Amino acid sequence: MDVKIEKNIYTRYRKLVFAIIFFLILSSIYVGLRPSSESFLSIHSNSIKLGKATLGIFDDSIRIRGQVEPLTTLFIDTESGGRVEEIYIEEGNLVEEGQLVVKLSNPSVQLSVIRGDADTIQQLNNIRSLELNLEQNKQRHKRELIDLDYQIALQKKRLFRAKHSVKTGGVSRSELEDIEIEYNWYVKRKNLAIESQKTDILMQEQQILQMRSSARQLEQNLEITRKSLESLNVIAPATGKLTSFNLKVGQSIKAGERIAQIDDYNQFKVKALLDEFYLDRVEIGQSAIFDKLKDKGAMEIIKIYPQVEEGKFEVDFELNVSIGTNMKRGQTLQGALQLGGNSESLLIPNGAFYQSGGGNSVYLISEDGTEAKKVPVTLGRRNSKYIEVIEGLNQGNELIISSYSRYNDIELLKIN
Repeated sequence: MDVKIEKNIYTRYRKLVFAIIFFLILSSIYVGLRPSSESFLSIHSNSIKLGKATLGIFDDSIRIRGQVEPLTTLFIDTESGGRVEEIYIEEGNLVEEGQLVVKLSNPSVQLSVIRGDADTIQQLNNIRSLELNLEQNKQRHKRELIDLDYQIALQKKRLFRAKHSVKTGGVSRSELEDIEIEYNWYVKRKNLAIESQKTDILMQEQQILQMRSSARQLEQNLEITRKSLESLNVIAPATGKLTSFNLKVGQSIKAGERIAQIDDYNQFKVKALLDEFYLDRVEIGQSAIFDKLKDKGAMEIIKIYPQVEEGKFEVDFELNVSIGTNMKRGQTLQGALQLGGNSESLLIPNGAFYQSGGGNSVYLISEDGTEAKKVPVTLGRRNSKYIEVIEGLNQGNELIISSYSRYNDIELLKIN
């Protein structure tokens, strides 16, 4: 016979007590290992670069680098496509306005001109024929009216004599009626001839007007086609240096294709890329000094391109002095752009921390150099070497100026 065994209650409570004790031990270990409520990251001192806040004169200028370009550039585009037949000038040579650069051939354009000439001549011939027919119809109608007037005059006299002869018995009543009928018939014929003449002339004149309008349209189309034919002779639109011209005899060119450009080498500009940080501080008329052209004076900003791409925007500097033709397109110049006046300020070195951290906070080094704590700052003007500190730091404070990209939102750095 089976005997029911009672479960040991003591064993069950003992397991529960062991679980609670194990949880408390783990919690104590976690709390003991965590130095504070702040997040931290251990870094090596060799992986960072330090800088110190110092008082100094802030030079409110930035280093710039630009490329020389002609102040004015005109592009040569083909109005009509075609095949390159002859090349009259080589790339890099100077051209005069109106000088022939290249000659193209296009059989379809030439055929269009021939067909246009033939259609226009045919239309003009049709107009002349219609005008001739109109004039002949006018003459025919005049002769017909003259004949009718003659017949009406004759019948009128006959009718007059017949009316008197009826009284004397020389003409019978029936003969008088016949004369009256014939007289009225001629009068009606004249009225009908006049209406017919007006209708014919009106219709022919309208037809002539329509044909003349068509002829003018044909002539306009032909003029456009002739210009297309003339455009096969590509000429220089201005005087300057021919660049980006790489055509070869036999090469096919599409309509509207750009084949070259002409640079005005009497005046130049420098196109430079600036950091978007300076977009609201750059203005038309600000001056820059380029290292290679110090003796030529300051160069002024003449155009600002506000579109920002990859953190940069473009500005154009006009070289406002004659510097000769020894300058070349694409030549690199370096210099400094003056944004404002110089003043004494608290300065920190410019470094990668600004781009990666946004410039709203920095990692301040502790006095013993073992920690760096994230603190908020307000920064002002910036040049290639220094950044102006508005608030958040004091003279002598040391901070990390290398990149913050791998720190994310870490509040405390442990330096080993």
